[in-house]
Amino acid sequence: MKRAKYQRTAVYTDRCLRSRTSSCHISRLPNEMITLIFSYLDVLELRASVAPVCKRWYELAHSPVLLRKLRFEGSRVATDTAKHLLKKAPLLRELTLVKVYETCFFFFFFFFFFFFFFFFFFFFFFFFRMPFRAFLYFLKYHHSYTCLYLEISEIRMALQGDVDELLSQLCKTNRRVETLTIKQYSQESDSCRWLLLRAPLLNRLLRCCLCIRHLDLSEFNIRSGKFFHDLGAYYPILTSLQLSHGRFLTPANVRDVAVHCSRLERLWLSGVNHCDNRDAWKDTYTTLFTLHWSTLTHLKFDAHKLTDYEFKGLSKCVNLRKLHLLNAKHLDKQGLQAIGSLCRLLSLRLHNVRHLCCVSLAELFRKGNMRGLVDLSLAGCTCVDDACAEVIARNCRQLHSLSLALVDDMTDSGVIAILRSCDNLYNLDLYHMRSLNGAAFASIALFARKLRFLVLEHPCDRSKEERIGTLPSSVQVHRSPSADNTNICAGCC
Repeated sequence: MKRAKYQRTAVYTDRCLRSRTSSCHISRLPNEMITLIFSYLDVLELRASVAPVCKRWYELAHSPVLLRKLRFEGSRVATDTAKHLLKKAPLLRELTLVKVYETCFFFFFFFFFFFFFFFFFFFFFFFFRMPFRAFLYFLKYHHSYTCLYLEISEIRMALQGDVDELLSQLCKTNRRVETLTIKQYSQESDSCRWLLLRAPLLNRLLRCCLCIRHLDLSEFNIRSGKFFHDLGAYYPILTSLQLSHGRFLTPANVRDVAVHCSRLERLWLSGVNHCDNRDAWKDTYTTLFTLHWSTLTHLKFDAHKLTDYEFKGLSKCVNLRKLHLLNAKHLDKQGLQAIGSLCRLLSLRLHNVRHLCCVSLAELFRKGNMRGLVDLSLAGCTCVDDACAEVIARNCRQLHSLSLALVDDMTDSGVIAILRSCDNLYNLDLYHMRSLNGAAFASIALFARKLRFLVLEHPCDRSKEERIGTLPSSVQVHRSPSADNTNICAGCC
């Protein structure tokens, strides 16, 4: 009797388990839930791994709902494939174009070949009096140098052409896009190599894609003044704009954006300001602070054209979360008082501040409005000493990232005071601090247990090199080569 009862319960439990497993199979889920699961995957993963499973998954993987965010890199996706994806994504909201510059091996081969070729020419010209006409005749029928130049030009033009083709396709099929980002990754950071975006294509983009809210063109030069004038006319509700100072950005361009874009929240101007019209820049930023005092939350620009009086306008921007001032050489007491009144700041970067004393800078943090700072950078500031470091340690205990690059007056005692109070430090930049001998490295294991990245110069002093071995294994030391102050401070932002 007991045995039969046990067999019946065993059969009953087996049937329950089978019914439960079959009911929880993914094939029984509705299309909406499967689409929600697929939304966590990348486009390449959807096309390569999900689509070949079955017919149903193929249709769901190609659904326009999943193509709301696209990121194309030059080394991973072909131009035709990217254009095909843009056609299949009418509901696209965010587009990122990344062009990757890679140097091929045959370029180096041709370089060394021409080096020995010209060496051979000068050798025969000076010692054997080789006629110059013979050299020109030889160069005329020697097409290697010309071919090398054409190869490089074709690659640069192809990269520019890819961007043009994708933006043209965007104007045709993806007019609802809200975020557009175009970047380029190159080994050389010289702004002269930055590509120019053509004016007709930009103006067409403004007319067709009227839903853009976030526009990032910070790594490209824009020469068209009509683009900035029409930017506010077509995008009055633009909230985020990232541009490059470069060689063509003028005060009139920034003024047009400030006047017409009434909801501007983020204005990010990277690079060095090459325009020499100092008075026009003063009026431009005064207009910006006056018109957008209630909307600005993120602000970054090259401040070496402004005097201390113009920085007073920053006190109006009460909602600022991030403030990055590059080359703020003329920042003084009035500007520091304006910055000190911004109690909502989370990120503050003051670079190359040279006309301040340590007492004035310490007063900025002593007021207590900077207690919520998470990111602080004082790279190149000559007024930071141990007393100022102690004030920062007492009033900025929530710091996650701190940069003290090129600060000469702070010693190991000031760094140790910061490490003791700031328990949440994750990134620490101590690049080329001349008064630092490395004694603070031993305090990292005791106090800064969350530290993961430490930036130092290469090569370091002998005392620093000996004490680097005392760092915990969890800390990654990044060794930056020695460079001038301007490049380092520009790179910190």
